[in-house]
Amino acid sequence: MKFAARVLVGLLLSAPCVANTVIDGYKSCTRTDDGRPVCISVATDKYHFVSEAFFASYFERLRAVETRSTSAPAYPSPTNPEQIFAQASRSIVTIVAVDGAGEFSGLGSGVVIGNALVVTNCHVLEQAHAAAVVFEDQGFESKLVDSQIDRDLCLLHVAGLGASPIRIDASENVRVGQKVYALGAPHGLQLTFSEGMVSSLRGSGFPQIIQTTAPISPGSSGGALLSSAGELIGITTMQYTEGQNLNFAIPVDWLWSFRTLSGR
Repeated sequence: MKFAARVLVGLLLSAPCVANTVIDGYKSCTRTDDGRPVCISVATDKYHFVSEAFFASYFERLRAVETRSTSAPAYPSPTNPEQIFAQASRSIVTIVAVDGAGEFSGLGSGVVIGNALVVTNCHVLEQAHAAAVVFEDQGFESKLVDSQIDRDLCLLHVAGLGASPIRIDASENVRVGQKVYALGAPHGLQLTFSEGMVSSLRGSGFPQIIQTTAPISPGSSGGALLSSAGELIGITTMQYTEGQNLNFAIPVDWLWSFRTLSGR
């Protein structure tokens, strides 16, 4: 998970938006009387001028966020860990990467976030010539269709994959102290389910990296961090082995920066 450590350290333009959805630290974008674009910063709770490029991007991504709930089946909300696992496990895959010689080069997890679309960590694919996606003991070929290298997020298209898209929450709902669950394939042990809490939110911007006590291991990269409602709030990414229960997940709001999902 070395690549992930670098990440940790390191159409509607004319209509005002009254939604409170937060995108890249801003919400409620609109235009002033003289036509200049402004948005409310969640850091200051005041309007700030923004660029035309960000203003356009905000509405494109807002549209994706507002429609995301339609991509997931309307299962009833789970009320206990058994139900959370039963529901979310329909959306978790294992990723096996091979190099140009056909030799094993990496192992990770993935989360189904749309029709035949799987998100994982880019560092899982770092040495890969090809990657097989395993779901219910069946292997599928995958194709890389989008990436955010600086955020360690890669998006795969997996033709024929019958897994259900997971239900997705928003980063603004994540709170320190809330109970969470990690679901993935640590050391290749598929559908391993562990419990913990959000122990901190790291970073000065929004959304923030999620620090959690939910145990993860090599192979968990690209897996799901779930809320107590069984909704995806993060992509499990790395751990600090020098300490105890120092595990980290990428905030779910970053998924909507994929061009494939935002419609750009």
